Amino acid sequence: MARYIQDVVLNQPEDFVSYLINDYLKKNSFTLKTWKDAPAYVRGSVASVLLIEKYRIFTWSYTNGVLHLEACLGGLLEGEMNLSGIRHWMSRVAYRNELKRLIQLLQQPLPNTAPVGDGSTDMASAETSDNSCPQVPFKVQTMDNTKAALIALVLGTTSICVYWYKIPFLSIITGMFTIFFYRSGKGSSHSHWATGGLICAIVGMSHALLMTILIFMIEYFFNHFNELFGWFTDFFNWFFG
Repeated sequence: MARYIQDVVLNQPEDFVSYLINDYLKKNSFTLKTWKDAPAYVRGSVASVLLIEKYRIFTWSYTNGVLHLEACLGGLLEGEMNLSGIRHWMSRVAYRNELKRLIQLLQQPLPNTAPVGDGSTDMASAETSDNSCPQVPFKVQTMDNTKAALIALVLGTTSICVYWYKIPFLSIITGMFTIFFYRSGKGSSHSHWATGGLICAIVGMSHALLMTILIFMIEYFFNHFNELFGWFTDFFNWFFG
């Protein structure tokens, strides 16, 4: 089992740790599922995994002020993959940076009145009855994926623009990357940017795919004109003869 594993001494209140982690999971579209016969938070769908992204798997526990994190990538056929290496580097780097940012947020200073718990909290007990984040009695800095939303908007706009310049393959590629950043950006304070980028990407990709299919059909027709004409002539003679 190849996983990114890290133990971080926080000595922070349990409610605060639960709040930030559940806020991160919600904004990044993680859901609690069964992975390898064990409960884990998983992000991704079959469609997204087939296009560009790998499953993201996340587990955590918090005991006596120490946070234990385990994270990895997974595919439809591959086993678990850690967050270092060249293959699927984009998913690895993006996920690793997200976790580093999460740890930085968990280490932010809190008011002196905030109680520090000495018990233990895990990802199952941190879930509330209405599947929302636990509340903390003071304001804290949380994860904001505005940068991902902005990148999704730029890539989606690029996808639809390059289509008009008759570059269908580039439109498809930028559209696929838009979907990658949309999944993170839709949970940010500027989710409308990510949504706008996704709409542009869908328009650009769909038109680019239609153009690509049309180009191949026209090319095939001209390259096999004599053969197709011969089939048509034989069918005409058979039908009317």
